[in-house]
Formats: sequence, C-alpha cells, structure tokens
Amino acid sequence: MVQGSVTRHQGSMSERESIEAFVEGAKKAASAAREMAANFSDPEWEQTAAMLDGMRVNGVKLSGMRGMSRLETLMGANIKQQKFIPQ
Repeated sequence: MVQGSVTRHQGSMSERESIEAFVEGAKKAASAAREMAANFSDPEWEQTAAMLDGMRVNGVKLSGMRGMSRLETLMGANIKQQKFIPQ
C-alpha cells in the first residue's frame, strides 16, 4: 500500500488505485500535450503526446506482469553469462 493518494484523500492507495491514477494521469498529460501541439503548431508536443501514450500502454502491461520464479531468474542469468563470455 502506498501512503497518501493523488486523487482521493484517504489513508492509503491500493495497487489497483495506483495503477488507475497512473493511467488517468498519463491520459490527461497526453491530451494536454495534443492541445499544446494544436495551439502552437509544434510537432514536439505531438511527439511528447505519443511518448506519454506509450508510457501509459507499457505501464498497463507492466502492471499485469508477474515476477519471475527463482528458476526463471537463474536461467536468465545463465543465458546472459553465456552471451558475454570474454574471448
């Protein structure tokens, strides 16, 4: 649990509430960046909006992922070691 809340004034936020706050914040930020792009005819704001949308999508994907098991972690470390063996 995270202490405090950016959207509600209660004692703490659950994981689900944190994810929802992140997604909604990213949506609002991307929307504001698109408005700035339209108002100022600035392509950098449109690129910023696209980046924020990407962060939102990746954040949602990340929130749905599970952690690796000990065996998966060891197998991954072994693969990395084999790739970077100095010759």
